[in-house]
Amino acid sequence: MYQREYAGKTAVLDVEITDNAETMAEELAGKDMETFEVTITGVSGNRVELELKSK
Repeated sequence: MYQREYAGKTAVLDVEITDNAETMAEELAGKDMETFEVTITGVSGNRVELELKSK
């Protein structure tokens, strides 16, 4: 994972995966993270947009 940009409350990251963006989004949405709630807001091509909120 590489941080490309961080401004305000928004971060842009590059993540290397072996599958596609849709599969990554599905896996992230199905995870029960102890400290964050993950909401997928968009998936297109090789891009996943999401929100992380503290629990």
